[in-house]
Amino acid sequence: MKPSILMLAASLMLTAACPADAGSLLKPRDSAPAILPVNDAFQLQPVLWRDGKLDISLDIAPGCYLYRDKIQVEVLEPTGLKLGRVALPPGELHQDEHFGVVRVFRQQLAVQHRVDHPPQRLRIRYQGCAEGLVCYPPQVREVTVESLR
Repeated sequence: MKPSILMLAASLMLTAACPADAGSLLKPRDSAPAILPVNDAFQLQPVLWRDGKLDISLDIAPGCYLYRDKIQVEVLEPTGLKLGRVALPPGELHQDEHFGVVRVFRQQLAVQHRVDHPPQRLRIRYQGCAEGLVCYPPQVREVTVESLR
């Protein structure tokens, strides 16, 4: 046989042996769950001051949680204004593979903190994880406070 006929015959045999959707061989059987970007996992809502109270809220994506003890709030402006310790809800107990038994928030964290004078800018720190996938690095957000009178 001529070499070109041999190559044609070999190609036909290989094509017949392959499944109709040869591309399916390259696809993973079980897709790994998608890891959300940190700003999608923990969405900080606009921070508001009204009626002598500071409202801070984070929406937490399904399957994610925030560590209670990693949340901090401090005033950037005006300098000299102190918030005191922001009272967080108790959260729920969680057995964490890195920190042992900790308290966490799921779905949403909403805090109202009494402060007589409205802060203009805050620094908010937090850290959380996507359950069984990844722990995000500590986050620091500087925000302008909206004052509603």
